[in-house]
Amino acid sequence: MEALDGCRAIAIISIVLYHLSVPWLPSGHMGVVLFLVLTGYLATASILKVLRRDGALSIPHLWLKRVVRIWPSMALMIVVTVAMCALGQIFISDFVLLTKLRPDLVPSLLMVNNLAAIIRGASYFDNLGGTSPLTHLWYLGVDLQFFVAWSLLLAILCPGGRPTRPARLAALALTLVSAVLMAVLYDPNGDPTRVYYGPDTRAFAPLLGAWLGLAWPLGGRPVRLDASRHTVRSAPLFLLGPLGLVALVIIMVFAQSTSAFLFRGGMLLAALFSVLLLAGSLEARSPLARILSLPPLTWIGKRSFGIYLWHFPLFQIFRVTQNNTSPVMVALAVLLSVGLAELSLRFVDQTIAQGRIPFVPRTASGRRGTSPNYLAWLPACSLALLLACGMTGVIFVPDREAVPEGAIKSTGESVAAAKDLSKEKRNSTSDDSSDSSDSDSSSNKDSSSSSSKKDSSKKTSSKASDDEPIMIKASPKSVKEGKYTPFIVSDSVAGDADWCFKERMPDYYLDSYVGRLPSQALPVIKGYIEQDVVGNVVVLATFSNMPATDSEMDSLIKACGDREVFLVNARTLDVECEQINKTIDKCAKKFDNVHVIDWHKVAVDEDSWFYTDGEHLTPEGQPKYVDLIAHGIASAIEDDGGSVEPLDEAEKDDYDGAGKSKVVDPTADK
Repeated sequence: MEALDGCRAIAIISIVLYHLSVPWLPSGHMGVVLFLVLTGYLATASILKVLRRDGALSIPHLWLKRVVRIWPSMALMIVVTVAMCALGQIFISDFVLLTKLRPDLVPSLLMVNNLAAIIRGASYFDNLGGTSPLTHLWYLGVDLQFFVAWSLLLAILCPGGRPTRPARLAALALTLVSAVLMAVLYDPNGDPTRVYYGPDTRAFAPLLGAWLGLAWPLGGRPVRLDASRHTVRSAPLFLLGPLGLVALVIIMVFAQSTSAFLFRGGMLLAALFSVLLLAGSLEARSPLARILSLPPLTWIGKRSFGIYLWHFPLFQIFRVTQNNTSPVMVALAVLLSVGLAELSLRFVDQTIAQGRIPFVPRTASGRRGTSPNYLAWLPACSLALLLACGMTGVIFVPDREAVPEGAIKSTGESVAAAKDLSKEKRNSTSDDSSDSSDSDSSSNKDSSSSSSKKDSSKKTSSKASDDEPIMIKASPKSVKEGKYTPFIVSDSVAGDADWCFKERMPDYYLDSYVGRLPSQALPVIKGYIEQDVVGNVVVLATFSNMPATDSEMDSLIKACGDREVFLVNARTLDVECEQINKTIDKCAKKFDNVHVIDWHKVAVDEDSWFYTDGEHLTPEGQPKYVDLIAHGIASAIEDDGGSVEPLDEAEKDDYDGAGKSKVVDPTADK
């Protein structure tokens, strides 16, 4: 069944492209769904074969064989990865991957990485400066946990190893339960770790593969197909594979990786389409099966497990998803992944299949009278050296953080909900006696044309030069009405500079939250607008973590009504940064009241303004960030009746420069 190797090739290629963050395949991780469907199908065939041959008592032995098949290759990858990360953290100042993988090391070796991640809770801080190189091993946990549970159920429902109707019905019923459980437990405003890693919420994919294994056993014919007339009655099967493949690719291309659609039916659809693809591949005479059986695809498919193991840690170590990584380095990481997968297949998987211990020679010396063959022990000695290096690093090399945790702040109370401001006093330095100017400020606002507002992001108050710190105050009318101007909703980047906003914009309000996505900002800004505390100038800076879709951007802008909206674009090291900023520019061209504050252009080459993650602000970068926003919104503030004034000399001395007076490093005492 070489076409099955072709299916594996499709799965691993899509996963690799997804981890390379190619913009045209945002949901390439649906290749994992295809892998899980294949797991269910082939596991069912293996379990039924053992039940027919040896009976239910042989199930524990089958578990052991499964572990022996998977664990050695995985353990080798872990040993090499830990050693490389230990050396990197010793010799490279901004290398933090050893710190990242420490919590995953033991759970990965025990093949319960997914459960451990759920129990300890996924933290945004785990991704600062890089992701754990062992994160992808969650899949092996789900794979093994399904295999154990399904083998026990088949032993009950399929006595003698023969597929039964109750077993097929059970597979379909449990599929429905698993998919519903994912949809119910998924919280679009929370972290998806529980549903993404859960063996219960991901079981629908292998269960659908298991149903196919019961309905169309490996090497046989479908249970409802008359073998004597299969030529006529199986003709529609030729169409199943292409239909499933095209539909699966459509999901990969058009669905965003974090969209609620995937968790509320999208992944189930991907699993169903994977079943169709697999069914079409089982019809050996179909054109698709012949294409999937081509040597290049089967070669990749036979090495797909090794490529899956090796590509992710190598991509993290080589930093292939950073926008400053050269194409040569990316190509090297991909080729090295394939090369190590080939070595793993030859010297681990095939060696174990022959009943031998990998890397250990059969004899310690040559024939009688000859010298010992010391070179035969070179692989074993190299492995021992890597193991020693890795263990030494894990035990003795201290943790290193890309961003000190104390430097990252959330001023809001929830990632996707507004804070209740009904009992909170406004912090304003404006004098109540200025109420008499309400009518003037109102008339100023009414007289400002829409065209002047459109250019407000490009203008700065004539009272200060572009590079001069300024003080912004809201209109007396806004202050009297209890509205904050500007109103800022952001991720954690703006929260780093909260002290600076307070100094330069005394009538502002900032709700920042660690890890906030554009979609999660929508209920936040809506909640504050419903409380009637949002002034006429809104700043949105929630785009550092994930590209927004056009519909998400439209919803954000429409929620703000006719207010002047300023979008602060992103400066990150990730390759998605360009896509993030293109979406922001596109939105600004679509709406007359939307303007872009180009933080990326100003800060792209200013490495000293950022911690090693390339995103969060150092004490030197914090005032630069606030100054840019202040100058960007200055005209809109004046049009709204507010004031923009340059700082006097005493204030400049107090404000200017990193590490001086007001600029305090929150981690200086650590």
